[in-house]
Order: sequence, then C-alpha cells, then structure tokens
Amino acid sequence: MKVKKEQPLDYEGLREISRLIQEAAKQGNSDAGKILKAIVDEGYRIVTAVSKAVTAVFEAFRKWKEENIEQIQEAIVDLVKAGKCFLDEEEKEHTSIYQVFREHDWPVPMHMQYGKAQQIIELTQLSNQPRSTLNKLMIEYFESEGHNTLQLYANGWDRSPVWDATRGKILMDCIHTMSIAKKTYNPSNVVVPTLISQIEGIRNQYLIYQGCQILPFNKFLDQSGNKSDWKSLLRSSTPDNSDEDDIACELLLDILFKEAHTKVRLPSRNDLNRHKILHGESVRYGRRDIAYRFFLILDYLLMLR
Repeated sequence: MKVKKEQPLDYEGLREISRLIQEAAKQGNSDAGKILKAIVDEGYRIVTAVSKAVTAVFEAFRKWKEENIEQIQEAIVDLVKAGKCFLDEEEKEHTSIYQVFREHDWPVPMHMQYGKAQQIIELTQLSNQPRSTLNKLMIEYFESEGHNTLQLYANGWDRSPVWDATRGKILMDCIHTMSIAKKTYNPSNVVVPTLISQIEGIRNQYLIYQGCQILPFNKFLDQSGNKSDWKSLLRSSTPDNSDEDDIACELLLDILFKEAHTKVRLPSRNDLNRHKILHGESVRYGRRDIAYRFFLILDYLLMLR
C-alpha cells in the first residue's frame, strides 16, 4: 500500500494570493474587488473584536486579583496547612505501625500492603492481649491462601548478591514444611533451628560481600583491616536503613544474637535467642509466630545490597 507523501505548504504562493487580494481590494472597481475588500474588512473586524475581548478578560482578572489578593494568599496558606496536617497524620500512622511491631518483636513485613498493616495494628491495639492478637494475625497473614504469602517473599531472594542455590533449597524446604504440616504436628520445632543457622550463614556471606574478613573465634576484620565485631560491621554497612529495616536489624542484633550464657536466663525473650535455642536451653521456641519472625529476618538480610 502506497502512502501519499504530504506536500509542504507553498508559502510563496500564499503570499502571492494575499498580494492579489490586497491589490483587488485597492481597485474596488469590480464586483470581485468589492467582495474581496469586504472579506478583508470583516476579517480585520473579527480579529480586532477578539483582541479586545481577550484584553478585557485579562484586565478583569488583573483587577480581581488585586482586589482579592489577601483572600488568595490566605487560601494558599490554608492549603499548605491542610497538606501539612495530612502529612503529619500519615507520619503518625506510620510511626504507630512501627511502634506496635517493634514493641512485640516483629519485623515490619516489607511486602505487606499498607492497608493490611493498618488493619492488623488497629485490631492489635483494640485487644486486651495485644501480643497474642498480633501473633495470631501475623500467622493468618502468612498462612492465608495456602502459604502463598510466604512464597511471595521468597520469590525475590534469588536476586540477593549472597544468594546460594544450595542454601536456597534448604529455605524452600523450610517453607514447604510449614505449608504441608498437619495440625497434629508442629513444623516450627524443626524449622526454627534451621532458619537460625541459615540466618547466621547469610549474615557472614553478606559481611564478606561487603569486604570484611572472618577470623577464627567469631572475630572479624573490617574493609580497612581493623578488628571489629560483626554487629558493628553490619550496622556500619547499612547506614541508610528505613524504619522497617531498623526494626528487623534490632531484632537480629539485640534479641536473636543477644549475648547469652548457659544457665543464665535473659531478662526477656529466651524463646527468640540463638544461644538459648541452639544450645537446648529454650524448648519453647517451637511456635509458628517465631518461625515467621525468622523468615522476615531472612527477608531483611536477603534484601540488603
């Protein structure tokens, strides 16, 4: 199919037509000349009228603006205040969500929709047993639709720079175990210790990726070759953490890996402490809410870049 090429405008031809019209109008001694002159005069009259109308509109707007400048300024100030109030309310809601998750030792789920998070927090705050309520709601969140929510989190893990296919198989087995276990069995008893070991392994891989070196007896060298502890290294390698990341980091550093000693009870959360669980001192770690907390810590580590 041939496409007809569009011809450029003949500006010289247009100028010539305009010249002929003006010439005919000047002569004014023929019917054609009179008609053409009338057309030109009418066109000039229309343009003049439009110009006057536009000028009048702008003049009216200028006068209205001068007469109402104070009201306009007040309206702008009110609009800015309303916008600030809205942002302040949004900030308060965000802060409230973070505070509740932090208070009950839950990392903020990165992929949870904001409306869902609001709903969970509202129900938690209305409860007489907020911690138990939050645990229950989070279990329901992860186990809805056949554990598809947990799989959704895992879908992005292989993009981590420290991802390992063999480690990934272990983590997928943990997810599968949580999803197929019957109610008469408690999968958390076997999944939680496995998750803790993988969290520790991924933590070490991330520090190596950041240029740190691991020495015997759990000692580390930073990027400059100076001795340091791994907690300081992890904090310094993630200086721009969001509030969500900060909560996960706190749970990782200050609870899961909190320093503990055999037969010395921690002030709180023995059921979330690596030492107490892996050394067999805590036997109450086998709860689904604890397993999902550790899945979220894994998600935090595997999202670090």
